Amino acid sequence: MFDGENTEHAVLQAAMTRFSNYGYKRTSLNDIADEAGLSRPTLYSYFKNKEAILRAVSQGFHDATLRNVEAAFTAKANIQTRLVNGFWAWSEPFMGILFGSPHGAEMIGASSAMASDISAEARSKFHALLVVQLKKAKNEGDINLKPVALTINQAAELLILSVNGLSSGDTNEKTYKQRLASLVRLFLTATSRSSDSN
Repeated sequence: MFDGENTEHAVLQAAMTRFSNYGYKRTSLNDIADEAGLSRPTLYSYFKNKEAILRAVSQGFHDATLRNVEAAFTAKANIQTRLVNGFWAWSEPFMGILFGSPHGAEMIGASSAMASDISAEARSKFHALLVVQLKKAKNEGDINLKPVALTINQAAELLILSVNGLSSGDTNEKTYKQRLASLVRLFLTATSRSSDSN
C-alpha cells in the first residue's frame, strides 16, 4: 500500500508491519524506527507521535482503497460485476486487517478512535462513487428504483449499511464474498428493468 521509496512511506510501511505483528498499543516509536531502519530523531522529523503515524497510515490506506474502488466501478463490465468488485475493493483491505492479523480488531478500533474524520471522509467519497454508478445504471436501464421506493442516494446508503453488516457473525473472507455477491444479486433483482418502469 505504501509503495514509495521515500522515508515517509518507509515509516508508514514499518508502522503497518509492527501494528499487524504486535498491535497498536504494544508498538512504540522506537519499534517503528527500528523497523524502518531510522533513528528516532529522524522519525520525529516526519511524525510528532504514534497517533500522527496512525493517522497517516489510515489516510494512505483509505486513499489507496478509494483508487481501487474507482477502478472497479469504471471497469468495462456489467453492473453486477462492477458493484460486486467495487464493494469488494472497498471491503477487502479491512477484511485483510481483520482476518489477517491477530491484532486486526485492535488496529481497526485504534483507527476508529484516532482517525474517525479520515474514515468518515473516505466513506463519504465512497458513497459519492456509488451514487455515480447507480445513476449510470438507472440511465442505462439496468436498475429501476421505483418498485423499492428509494432515491439513488437512499439506495446507495442502504447498500453501504448492508455491506457493513456482512462481516457480523461467524465470518471469514470466503463467507463474506459469498454474502456480498448475494446482496448485490438481491438488490439487482429487486430493481431489475423488468419491474414497473419509472
